[in-house]
Amino acid sequence: MAENTFFLIEGDAKTVYTAFGRSDLVASEAKRSLIRIDVDRTRFFGTLVECLHHRRVWLSRQSSNRNYAQGNMSAGNLFSLFGALPLPFFKGRDTSSEEAKVDVVSNTESICFAYVDENQDLHGLLLHYRKDDPTKWILGLSKNPHLEPGKVDIKVLTSFDPRPFCQSSCRIASGEATKGQFINAMASPRLAKFIQHIITPAGQIHPSAKIIKWFLQNAVSESNFVVNDELLAFFDEHMPEILASHGLRLLLDHEMQPSLAQMQRCLDPESELYGLLSAFTPTDNVRTNKAQLATLLFLDKHGLNERQEAIRGDNVLVEKLHDLPSECGESVAPFLREPSKTKVLRFLMANDHCSDLVLQFGQINDPQIWQKFAVLTQWSWQFPADAYRHAVLCKLLLNAPSISEQMLHSVYNYLDPNNLSAVVASVFEPFPLANYISTKPEECLELLTQANEFFLEILPKYQQTARLMDQSLSPQLKSALTDCYVKNPSDVLLPSLHYCHNADQIKAGYILHELGFVNLPVYLLNPAVVSAVNLLKSFNLTHCIKNVLEEELLLVGIGEIHKIENETFKKASLILLSQQALNAEEFRQLLAAFRAYPQLAYLTTLAHEKNCSAQQIKELVFSPNRHHAARALVALNVKFEFNQLKPFTCQFLLMIADLVTTEQSKDLLADYLKSVLPEILRFLNDEISWEAVEKVVLEQHALFVEEDEATVQQATRLILQQLNAYRIAQRHQIPVEKQMTKSKQHTRELGLVIELVSAKLKEKTVPEAQKQSLYDQVFSFFSSLDADKELASSPIPQAIEALISCHLQSPETPLVSFDALLHDSTLANAILALEKQELPAQSLLTLEEPLRNAVSAALVKLSQVSPNDRQAFNLAMQNDSDGHDFRFLLTRMNAAHQPPPQLVTFLYQGIWSRRIRPEDEVIEKDFSKQRVKMQAFDLDERLIMINRLRALGFDNQVVAFMMKNDEKSRQFYKAVLRVEAECQTIRSRLSVEASEKYEQLKPCEPRYRRDLYTALYEAFNPGEPMEPEKALNELTRKIHQAAKHITDIVEIDRHPEVRIAMMVIVNLLTLVFTVTIANWVHQKNTGDFLFFYRPASSEALNGLNKQVLEETATAIMTPAGG
Repeated sequence: MAENTFFLIEGDAKTVYTAFGRSDLVASEAKRSLIRIDVDRTRFFGTLVECLHHRRVWLSRQSSNRNYAQGNMSAGNLFSLFGALPLPFFKGRDTSSEEAKVDVVSNTESICFAYVDENQDLHGLLLHYRKDDPTKWILGLSKNPHLEPGKVDIKVLTSFDPRPFCQSSCRIASGEATKGQFINAMASPRLAKFIQHIITPAGQIHPSAKIIKWFLQNAVSESNFVVNDELLAFFDEHMPEILASHGLRLLLDHEMQPSLAQMQRCLDPESELYGLLSAFTPTDNVRTNKAQLATLLFLDKHGLNERQEAIRGDNVLVEKLHDLPSECGESVAPFLREPSKTKVLRFLMANDHCSDLVLQFGQINDPQIWQKFAVLTQWSWQFPADAYRHAVLCKLLLNAPSISEQMLHSVYNYLDPNNLSAVVASVFEPFPLANYISTKPEECLELLTQANEFFLEILPKYQQTARLMDQSLSPQLKSALTDCYVKNPSDVLLPSLHYCHNADQIKAGYILHELGFVNLPVYLLNPAVVSAVNLLKSFNLTHCIKNVLEEELLLVGIGEIHKIENETFKKASLILLSQQALNAEEFRQLLAAFRAYPQLAYLTTLAHEKNCSAQQIKELVFSPNRHHAARALVALNVKFEFNQLKPFTCQFLLMIADLVTTEQSKDLLADYLKSVLPEILRFLNDEISWEAVEKVVLEQHALFVEEDEATVQQATRLILQQLNAYRIAQRHQIPVEKQMTKSKQHTRELGLVIELVSAKLKEKTVPEAQKQSLYDQVFSFFSSLDADKELASSPIPQAIEALISCHLQSPETPLVSFDALLHDSTLANAILALEKQELPAQSLLTLEEPLRNAVSAALVKLSQVSPNDRQAFNLAMQNDSDGHDFRFLLTRMNAAHQPPPQLVTFLYQGIWSRRIRPEDEVIEKDFSKQRVKMQAFDLDERLIMINRLRALGFDNQVVAFMMKNDEKSRQFYKAVLRVEAECQTIRSRLSVEASEKYEQLKPCEPRYRRDLYTALYEAFNPGEPMEPEKALNELTRKIHQAAKHITDIVEIDRHPEVRIAMMVIVNLLTLVFTVTIANWVHQKNTGDFLFFYRPASSEALNGLNKQVLEETATAIMTPAGG
């Protein structure tokens, strides 16, 4: 015998699917809800314990990567490797025609299911084969399909060569041995044995392979799982016999589902069932075969095999038994035990309502009923003509088993189809008529006669009205007529309503009659009135009908409402209009709101059903927050009362419900919210405590967090933040209007801020009154924010801490607003810096702008570079020249260079001593890091310059100008620096060469420098705009004027170095002021703006000065601040 050639595809899921061009089937991220749904509907082979393990793995947090595609659990999509319909399964080359596709679909058996192997690994198994060609089959196996695709092991065994379908590298082996490799990989002895048996020695699929379906069930939860240990044991022990059984194959081919006991009997040649199935000869009619086999199994199940021939010989009975719903099974069995009872069953089943009759019969224990039904079967019956009286008599007897045979026969005769005077049959449905006359079993004929006479009189009138309308009497109208008659057989109103042509008019007529209305046709012939009356009755608003029909404007309103096509809109509008809750304009607004918010009309009717007043309903309709909140609860299927929709509750619901529409895991979130919202609503309605609601939220959080940790964590935090905000507001009596924000984002931020405030207050001992004031300010701030106002999240914690600090320092009078702290993070950090130094915030907050800003910036800088130097903090807050100069020096300090605290000490000691000479040696000694050292030299130079200006009597304005970081200030600074150097030259020369002159110079030289700096400062900051040439002349004049302080004392011509130094100063100041292009070019090339060379003689200096002055003719002059 030739060896069979099988082919085995192996690899991980990503490789295999990609290799066969089906990368679209590679598992990707899927919603947890989809996985949860598929778990419940996936077929499963195994015990309850194994099924629970399968569910636990798929639904656990370990599979939270959510790599999933439908079919993964059961390997159900592995056949798609060879096409949407496997191409090898087509006959011939035609693979595109509908006929060819239908042939494949109708002749292919596809079974897939999940199982757990002996190592507790999850698997999916696929059997895909042609029923009419056992040589064409596919077996697919996936291992651990819950893992990411690269870790899912795939094996596909085929009877055909799969290589032509492979587009890229993939392991494909061939030969008889591949079958064993596939079976060994299954790691399930029972299923391995099954696969071993269904692949025949000829390499074909066994025709009974699909019998595995009898041993599968959905992978449902424990409470819904059918314990199947005996069934699986039977499958394992008798597998060859099961596959070889003719009887089981017969049942399998006709989609029957025998019980385990019946399966066992099918394998026992001595059993009656075995013999019955062996003798069964199928016909060409599949439906007939199924009905016969279903009846065969039913009789066998109930121990009625001796009745098989008698019952199954009646094909009509068998068909009707097969058509009965499954719930009739237990009721039918007693009918089949005896021929006489079976005859009664045949009689009952002659009617279209047989299932109802059979079910009712099964609930009656009166033995006499069998005898009376036996009598009925003896009477003459002609179907279908007798169908009506058959139904009436059967129902009558079942309703009243004690009724006499004589009375039954009288009814039988009265309802003879040939009795032309009996019109009840044309009005009553059979069961309602039977129900009516069975109320008085021994007066049935009298009731029947009276009803017939009543309708014999009025029916022609109603029929005449129908003919005028070109209609026939509708079943609904007939039902309304009979209902009214049954309620009151002596009713006199019904005959007078003959002008009505539908059931709604009849109903409205009775309502209006009860309310005392007369001249009913005026109302009942108006469809708008009829509709309104019936609707108001259904809404328990009967008391409003009189007002509606007597008020002309309301009549107009119901006319407009009647034109509305949407029934829900119509009902909702009528509820408010009938209670006179709307004026004309509001009525129009109402209809517009219904169109804008389609669910609003439903919410209106729901609110009415929950006994809300008209005013409450109106508030719901015209308050978007309320009806959006209600809609969110309805969408989540959460039960609620409308009185729970308080303003804060609505605000909370709108924010939380927004998560469900924005988050990817919205199904999971919806389930989570449904589990917590009922208790949350109770808490927000002050029905339960904070502890109780917090417990519920945390318990449900623990249940859901495993499915999507990040999403559930975020939702829980938002929920608890909002509930905590409400708790705080209630405890501290914050007015409702202050709890409300104008946007969902602000609602979130409010919850976060209140949480932070609460946490900070727990760290401190704060009196309740101060807490209340603090919370009130926070709530007030958020309630005042415009909807489009955005808050930066970074300064919030600091602002909160600063606010608390200020409140603790001044509980009676708030020092600063939360708004100010949020918008000025420097101020907030400065307050916190003062708190650490135990310095009062009030000393900062009472400062005027811009001083407060400068002090705040200095305090923040100190908190970064010298946080423990209280003297430095005190100096930074001083409103004098020392504090001013110290703050300016701090602005030049780069905290990123991490300067040591000693540098701060070095600066304020220089301020206090007003040192005017550098301390290079100290810097070299105390500061080792190069960047810090360079910064120290720079700051020391600036300190000296500031101190020198102070020594000359300059105020904060001039010092501030020199320390600013703009072009004019930098030029001014460099000019002062050079002037100081040149003046030092003058002093040095005179002290050596003319000591007496030097002594005379000492009191005058400071006035000279002061006048020079004043002149340059005023030139840079003119009181009013001035022509450049005039400004330059004015500067030159002031410089020469200042020089007189020296020239009046020192004879310049006798001291050329002094003269040269002064000329350099003149040149320097005018050149700095004019800022010519030559200066800029040189600055770019040399980096030094002040490029002055000492000339060899005074004449050269004069020449240079003249040249520079000429070049500055086009100098740019700008006002101060420009």
